Amino acid sequence: MPKPQKQSAASRPQKSGTVRMISGAWRGRKVPVFDSPGLRPTPDRIRETLFNWLQGEVVDTTCIDLFAGTGALGLECLSRGARFCHFIDQQGQVCRHLNTQLQTLGGTAKSQVHCTDATDFIDHFADSADIVFIDPPYRQNLIEPLLPIVSGWQTRWFYIETASDEEAPSVPEHWSLYREVKAGQVRAKLYYNTLTD
Repeated sequence: MPKPQKQSAASRPQKSGTVRMISGAWRGRKVPVFDSPGLRPTPDRIRETLFNWLQGEVVDTTCIDLFAGTGALGLECLSRGARFCHFIDQQGQVCRHLNTQLQTLGGTAKSQVHCTDATDFIDHFADSADIVFIDPPYRQNLIEPLLPIVSGWQTRWFYIETASDEEAPSVPEHWSLYREVKAGQVRAKLYYNTLTD
């Protein structure tokens, strides 16, 4: 199992209405956030910390941004050298916006936006993924029903983000908590799948 990385200090504040790519090919690029109720990008500080944890684990991987929304997590993966990323969101306008941003960044050849429900996507996903981001709207009990489906996947890393006052979902026993952070109203946990050892 990889050794934990040191946690990064807080990054620069995030400009309202945009997501700033933190590192990689698109470093410093500001991606517009689609204006939709409840749509919230993972804060810069949490993303920077998360990708410090994943340092050396992203290049040439396949990633799934399961509740994509702004696409911040998947875009950061692509910026840092991921081979491919699936973006999943059930809102048509959000999907169209994501496709536009991927075209602008030049990331369409390495990505696919699936405009569907997260459960439906994972029920029919027949490929493999190395990193899965599970970051749904808070306080809607959307995480726990998915876990029995993905628990058998040979995915190395699972990231789960919830509101800091939410009860943590009960994850499969073979997922080992690698690192976690709480910042403001956000709690983020990165799990390592020991079945991939």
